[in-house]
Amino acid sequence: MPISNAERQRLYRLRRDADLGRRTNYLLQKKTKYKEDIAKGKRKRVANMSEREQRVQRKEWCRRQQVSRATRLDASVSSEAGATTDECVVSSTVSSTPLSSRGRKRVQRNRSALYKENLSLRQEIVKCRRVAERYKKRCTRMVQQQKKEYRNSPRKMAQHMLQKNNRSEIRKALVFHNVLVAQVREKYKYADTLRKKLSVASAVSGKLIQKYRLRSLLHKNIGMAQRVAKKAVNCSSPAKATRKASHSHEFQYAKVLAFFERDDVSRMCPGMKQVITKNGVKMQKRILTDNLCSLHKKFVAGGDMISYSLFCKLRPFWVVPAQERDRETCLCVLHENTRYLVKALKVVGLISCTDADYLVSKFMCSTDSMACAYNDCGSCSESQFQFERPLDDTGSVSFFWWESAKKSYAKDGAAKEVKVTVKTRKTVTESEAAALFLRTMLAFKQHWFTYIKQAQAFRECKNEVKVDECVVQIDFSENFNCKYHDEVQSVHFGASHEQASLHTVVIYTSSGQPTCLCTVSANLDHGPAGIWAHLKPVVGYIRDNYPDVKHLTFWSDGPTAQYKQKNNFIRLCTEPFEYGFESVSWNYFESGHGKGAVDGVGAAVKRLAHSAARHGKDVNTPQKMFEVVSEAAQSVKLFFVTDEEFEESVSHAPLAVAVVKGTRQIHQVTSVLPGTIIHRKLSCFCKWHTSGHRLCPCYSPQTFVFTTQQRQLDNTTTDDCEAVLVPKSVKVSRDTVKRIHDEPKTLLENKKVR
Repeated sequence: MPISNAERQRLYRLRRDADLGRRTNYLLQKKTKYKEDIAKGKRKRVANMSEREQRVQRKEWCRRQQVSRATRLDASVSSEAGATTDECVVSSTVSSTPLSSRGRKRVQRNRSALYKENLSLRQEIVKCRRVAERYKKRCTRMVQQQKKEYRNSPRKMAQHMLQKNNRSEIRKALVFHNVLVAQVREKYKYADTLRKKLSVASAVSGKLIQKYRLRSLLHKNIGMAQRVAKKAVNCSSPAKATRKASHSHEFQYAKVLAFFERDDVSRMCPGMKQVITKNGVKMQKRILTDNLCSLHKKFVAGGDMISYSLFCKLRPFWVVPAQERDRETCLCVLHENTRYLVKALKVVGLISCTDADYLVSKFMCSTDSMACAYNDCGSCSESQFQFERPLDDTGSVSFFWWESAKKSYAKDGAAKEVKVTVKTRKTVTESEAAALFLRTMLAFKQHWFTYIKQAQAFRECKNEVKVDECVVQIDFSENFNCKYHDEVQSVHFGASHEQASLHTVVIYTSSGQPTCLCTVSANLDHGPAGIWAHLKPVVGYIRDNYPDVKHLTFWSDGPTAQYKQKNNFIRLCTEPFEYGFESVSWNYFESGHGKGAVDGVGAAVKRLAHSAARHGKDVNTPQKMFEVVSEAAQSVKLFFVTDEEFEESVSHAPLAVAVVKGTRQIHQVTSVLPGTIIHRKLSCFCKWHTSGHRLCPCYSPQTFVFTTQQRQLDNTTTDDCEAVLVPKSVKVSRDTVKRIHDEPKTLLENKKVR
């Protein structure tokens, strides 16, 4: 049998190495050749190689070493096997050898036998795998043929086409190939961004191109860069990962989304330009109230376990961290002053943390106790705050502070003063700063507790709306300045623009998604008469579209000039009953924390009005704005309030109303009978969502009964008639509340009679 070239070369090397002279001469020639190559630059020393060349060279050395070791191992095993065979032929010479020699030979025989057995088993495994893979493919093809899903591979399709020798079919296939390549080349050539190039490359790159080794031909015909092709291959099939992630995170995304859209976690931006668009979805921007690390701790504290990375990944795209351009103009003055003060105290080392939740917990026995928050707890009042180090009166503390000041100005030759709010920088000693900090925290913990409780009550109210209840969140948006599409200079810089008053409403019911409403008016009155003029079409809309609703629950901020005042109290306990409602509850957010979905409604309406003005329409009057926005708005229902409706609302307002004591601390006003309100410091719906009773003994509710006495003056005119309202304020005990639950009408009618 003739030998191969490799075997012939191997025998030549063995003869050469057997002769010492020839071996020495060969090594000398090889060394000389190596030096000549180094001098000519054909080869490099390792020290002169680049990092990439060094890695390649070391990898080659490792490969050679592995091959050499495997060769030596095979040679030793074969020699041991031959020795074992010779030993088996010899009969009784083993007994004459020493004990150690016999044991060593027995171990070698066992190793040799196991090696041969392992080698044969490995070969059998490889054969079985090949056979199993072959039959598996056959089975798959048979199943696909039965289901008529099997398709020949591209190579087989080309072979069948050539075997048929159909020139017209071959010509059509070649034309299609050339047209397709030209189209893809044109698309790739005129793609102006890397993202567009990747989209084209991912459509033509994949496993089939790699399987048939056509990548270089693809790059040549299309002109695709290597880096683009690699990126396209890496991101060409993300479906499996996306599908897996969607199944694993789908249930968590709803919880994270609801958490990020909470008003205490992020605030809605009221600006018409404060929107974020992604993949064609436009959403109103929301600004986070804290950093993501603190918000993650807050989310986990609620009982939901999720990693920080996944929490950040599931954050909605329209909820963004605060940046320099996100300047806020409706911040809480107490929160801001406290933030400035604690930040300055941390700089000088008196406190170690600026987190509000942590600082409040140091001044309260329990963060869930109203007595601790309102300074009615004996333990909290006696406890003392421990600073990080002793106070040093020689040191100073500098911080900003919002405060009221008087500003003088001259008008018509007379000096006048006006009260303004200014931001000043204070510099005090450490003792004065510590005293100011302690005083501020006593007020801040009450403010913080009320803010948290009202936010929790609002979430509970929205999530557990009863079938016969309607939750209504309302707020006045900033007045809209009407404009023309084209304006002369005197109009643009003068006082010729009219303003439109916008009252935004979001209605929550148990039937489905929230409903957004907006009332527009040329009258800029935001007092109780204006409020109920704007609420009249809203209440009528609820009455017509939700006939099963019998109870109203209002939520708003608490400005004393608008919603939280005596004139609004008397109207909320009279006018809803005229529409047939059985009870009404008006709840107020804590001062400075009334932002919500209604601000997004106002921004959407203004954005549509500005868009109409940019596209050639004149939005020069509130009536015109109402008409233009009503045509374009899809998710907001608009109503127009005329001056006659305002005059009618003013005529229904009483001329004199007694003051309800403690109005500024009221955060919930409830009425189950006309002319009677029950108010408390915090909102509570514990019995409303369980047993359907509006009244409960939580947070010490008080009853205020309005009684009207008409008196006629000498000159009888409309302006001379006034309603004298006499208040009766009593403390409601638990027994009284129980009787109100059982016989509400009898008890309150007796109060009115007395």
